[in-house]
Amino acid sequence: MLREAGLDLLLYNLSDTSARQRFFERLPLRRRVDAVLTIAMPLTPAENAAIRGLGVPVVVAGLRGEGARCVRIDETAAMRLAVDHLVGLGHRRIGHLAAAFDAPTFDEREAARRQVLAAAGLDPDALPRVLTDITIDDAQAAGGALLDEGPTAVMCDDDIIAAGLYLAARERRLRIPADVSVVGFDDMDFARVLEPALTTVALDAELLGATAFALLVARMNGGRARRPTVLPAELIVRGSTGPPR
Repeated sequence: MLREAGLDLLLYNLSDTSARQRFFERLPLRRRVDAVLTIAMPLTPAENAAIRGLGVPVVVAGLRGEGARCVRIDETAAMRLAVDHLVGLGHRRIGHLAAAFDAPTFDEREAARRQVLAAAGLDPDALPRVLTDITIDDAQAAGGALLDEGPTAVMCDDDIIAAGLYLAARERRLRIPADVSVVGFDDMDFARVLEPALTTVALDAELLGATAFALLVARMNGGRARRPTVLPAELIVRGSTGPPR
């Protein structure tokens, strides 16, 4: 898309605090850029002002609340799909293997999880919830602690986390889904080859990126969106979920 529009891409990974600080310190010197796209990166007021000070079109991808220049996935609806699916199967003790990652995406999902559970008459504070880093090894360890609390189903914040939970279940000789149902997030390629195949919420990252770039090019050409662009999520039901015993 960029090539077709005659544009070049400068890519910066600002997950490192020191790199981020250096980038914004030098930002006033970067007057040769034509537009800015940020992806899943909450900005401080000072950072937002620095970017706007460039006087070029700006699009924000992956975050809520950035007005008409925002492109995001409906994370609230995505989590509702997952939890509603488990509640609909009859699960009442639904655990949450949650990403230990400070990001608005996971905050939004957590708020939705609590709302859906409460609407179903379940107390989210009474259900098991364990935090984990997004690695298979960490999720295996944290998932073991969660499974020891006896959930009949587990909602995982990421397919990688779900893969770690599979290993923890195998260690305990728990069958999926006969003993515990599992739902993941992202629909990564390997979700289909887990045994059983993973029920997961599909978030189309490629569509998010393509839509964000299309909006950016449109803004560069003088176009204006009237409202945020919100992309849907889809629940892919496979073999890892079923009714509780």
